[in-house]
Amino acid sequence: MATGIVKSFNIFPSPSGLITQDSDGSDIAYNEKLPIGLNVGDAVEYDIVSTSNGDEATNLKPSTGPVEPTDEGTVETGTITGDLDIGSGTFTLSGATVTGDVEVNGGKLIIKSGATVEGSIDFKNGSSLDIYNSAVKGGIDYKNSTDITIEHGDIDGDMDIKNSNSLRIQNGDIDGDMDVKNMSTVNIENGDIDGDMDVKKCSDANVTNTVITGSLNMKSNTTCNQSGNTVSGTNSGCV
Repeated sequence: MATGIVKSFNIFPSPSGLITQDSDGSDIAYNEKLPIGLNVGDAVEYDIVSTSNGDEATNLKPSTGPVEPTDEGTVETGTITGDLDIGSGTFTLSGATVTGDVEVNGGKLIIKSGATVEGSIDFKNGSSLDIYNSAVKGGIDYKNSTDITIEHGDIDGDMDIKNSNSLRIQNGDIDGDMDVKNMSTVNIENGDIDGDMDVKKCSDANVTNTVITGSLNMKSNTTCNQSGNTVSGTNSGCV
């Protein structure tokens, strides 16, 4: 399932229009009615099919993608030199820089608006980790917590995600291996993974339209879906 923004809609001579794609900013055509409640400027999810006229979008529906939270708690916009430890409550890095590592134990962390963590993130026994249009120069270790969301985020390291509720990545660039296990829901769309990806023992696992330079292993998931991916290494399929 791809994502984008409805750019235009025409009634005549037949329902049609354009969608600006999140993946690369290009426009893709569709030739069907917009679902009720979906208008120009709205976020949309869709499938891509090949036709004699090139790729087209179909099965349009309102996007269920991540929405940036409004409760940001303590907000930091400057530079934090050294490591950052977060306990309970919500902490937001908005365009800020942390020169060291970040450790979260029991709290919630939001990283947005071009913020940068120059080290790694160790997140356990907490709430959600949300990363929007920002970068983490180290890896992410996320365990025994609730939800992790990455939208237009760059992670320059390995990701170890286990024993939590959900993982959602849209247009994420991961320069490392991904090990995802014992999650309720996993949705990875339009990703770029420079390494191996293992997704195992999850209730609902979905990897779509993602480039993976290593191998893809999706064994032992209750529900499994992979489609539109480019995998350079071994692809185990949904086993």
